[in-house]
Amino acid sequence: MDALIDEVVATASRVANAVVDTSSWALADLHRLTLAMHRASSQMQAVTATVTADWCDRRAWAVEGHRSAVSCLSSRAGLSPRSARRAVRRARALRSMPLAADAACAGTISIDQVDLLSRADQPWRHEVFAAHESTLVDQVSRLGWGDAQRVVEYWIQRVDAEASAEGARLRGLEVHCWVSPTLDGRVVVD
Repeated sequence: MDALIDEVVATASRVANAVVDTSSWALADLHRLTLAMHRASSQMQAVTATVTADWCDRRAWAVEGHRSAVSCLSSRAGLSPRSARRAVRRARALRSMPLAADAACAGTISIDQVDLLSRADQPWRHEVFAAHESTLVDQVSRLGWGDAQRVVEYWIQRVDAEASAEGARLRGLEVHCWVSPTLDGRVVVD
């Protein structure tokens, strides 16, 4: 385990040291490097989130006496409480989206696309989301941010509209009653 941790730190240091001054680089090289670094950063954030999910589930943050995952990340990793909450929230969201987690760890979708999908995967939609996750991940992976956001928002609207219509139909069955007068002047409620 120590070798893996050392390798992660050494790789980050090698990249940081290699990219000290890019002012003399050709624009095409700078462009390719910038895009590659953002994709790699996103992929690393996804892998970090999957590790963080296990760390949260197993309460490894309590080893040093912390009362929460957020407080541990704030004090030991130097994250702001807001960033720490976002990291924990993202880690937990990835637990319920295994196909999105796999795609993000493979670099097929970005961490922002993971966050977009997690907004769609809410408790009241989870069953439908799980059935459509493969399609949503595939569509999001092929699109730029704006188009991916529109696809997911449209999916949310359709699912919520269908759920609302079904809920209204069910509620309608529960509240209907009939009041009928009898021949002797009494009332019967059905």
